[in-house]
Amino acid sequence: MKILITGIAGFIGSNLVKELFDPDNTIIGLDKMHSYSLKNHIHSYIVLDLSDDNINDICVDVDVVIHLAGESSLDKHAGVYEKDIRLASENLINSAISNKVKKVILLSTIKVHTSSQYSKQKLYIETLLKDKTESTATDYTIIRSASVYGRGMKTNIASWLWKIKNSNMPSLPKSNAQLEMIGINDLCKCISQCLGNNETNNKTYSLSDGYKYNINEIESVAREVFHNKPSLFVCPQWVIFCGSKFGDILALFHIKFSLNSRIYNFLFHNKVSNQNHYFTDTGYTPTQNFMNEIPHIFVEPKI
Repeated sequence: MKILITGIAGFIGSNLVKELFDPDNTIIGLDKMHSYSLKNHIHSYIVLDLSDDNINDICVDVDVVIHLAGESSLDKHAGVYEKDIRLASENLINSAISNKVKKVILLSTIKVHTSSQYSKQKLYIETLLKDKTESTATDYTIIRSASVYGRGMKTNIASWLWKIKNSNMPSLPKSNAQLEMIGINDLCKCISQCLGNNETNNKTYSLSDGYKYNINEIESVAREVFHNKPSLFVCPQWVIFCGSKFGDILALFHIKFSLNSRIYNFLFHNKVSNQNHYFTDTGYTPTQNFMNEIPHIFVEPKI
């Protein structure tokens, strides 16, 4: 099977290629930047920006496209998403269909129905993929992934836990917010299973490990793992709220700040559904839990 993986140099792509490594698979990696660490796991590597014109030949003789590429930060301005998500994905989907690719696996986000520009572009690409593949020989699977954890993760949760490990950060106030995540190994296994499982054809899945995580519980476990006693000072919620509004103002001038309203709502108002029909269709059972993974993820200083 000839597989094209876009965004292969990223956190998910670099792990997925190892999951798919098999003598029967010919893996082509594509990314805007080179990654020499993957050379032993792939057949060829293409350095290319998918938003460029004239990429139609990129899917010639390809059986499956796994589309991971695209800006992953949720706090960029709209023009970034227009180029790195919308235009790049349109070009790739058109190439896949014109070259009669058997299946396109699209990694989307579990937050696809939020009001952010990132989510709007992801939803647009989902809809485009469905519309473009209708009445063609190309099938699709859309995976709306929760936040992914594992060694090398680069999320706000990871940044926060590194700060707890390396400094005496104030504790967070009590929160009833629920978070959903999925381990990198489980996500890669789920993507791999979509290659040959027809039950997943032309379906959209929201995917997490099934646990409902609480931010205070995560902090408690992390401090125990780091041998870092809880801070005597608990940061008041109103201080975090004011910080988030300050971050919103700075964002208007494209100045990055560690807090904004999106992060505030994530910490204090987030709810989850955990409707994982993927596991019903495939019989796969997640093997990872974030609380258990914390010692393995944060055992060494951040690079």
